[in-house]
Amino acid sequence: MNVIGGFVGNVIDAGAVAATIAGGGIVRGSDNGLVGNHVAASFGTIGGGAANTVTTAAGTIAGGYGNAAGPEAAVSGGSGNTASGSDSTVAGGLNNTASGSYAFVAGGAINTASGNESFAAGINVLADEPQCAVFGFFASDGAANCKGVGNIIRLMANHGFSVDWGPATGNGGGTWWVEINDITPCRPINTYTNAYLSCSGVWTSNSAETGRSTSPRSIRSRC
Repeated sequence: MNVIGGFVGNVIDAGAVAATIAGGGIVRGSDNGLVGNHVAASFGTIGGGAANTVTTAAGTIAGGYGNAAGPEAAVSGGSGNTASGSDSTVAGGLNNTASGSYAFVAGGAINTASGNESFAAGINVLADEPQCAVFGFFASDGAANCKGVGNIIRLMANHGFSVDWGPATGNGGGTWWVEINDITPCRPINTYTNAYLSCSGVWTSNSAETGRSTSPRSIRSRC
């Protein structure tokens, strides 16, 4: 048995079984057109929203607008999102795509998780290799990607990142921290001990904190 609720424009295709549209749908203001939800396959479910489509068996869309879900895939909400890979998920956001099997897009905008078991979050991210997780926050200049390698985690942002731990300091950080960023000029790697890597590639230690020599030593660049 199928269940259709809420709106005259909601449709479950003939031949589908155990499908559900709980509600949603709107009348378009520009021309009074019906913008409903559509389940095209058995065991598909749409909770609400409008212009959502479950294309393949057991897909689920909780709500939002203009989302699409494929085989045993799920879209939680947002707008213009597509979970087309088998058992893939898009949690929300705008214009995201999870096309790999078991792929996951956490949210944000214009992200694609096309590798199997891949993960994408942020903005303009392309997780295009198997078991690749990409967190990208570049403002422009192309997508953050897996660099052609699977089974990798990549974190990218215009200003780098910081790892903080220990008691909170009240300024938005922790007592202890390591930065890989451009917050402190000419210290691409900086630490709470005042040990740092300079922009010329020289590591300087803080003898008061580490008990080690303060003599700088060169750091070889990574290939």
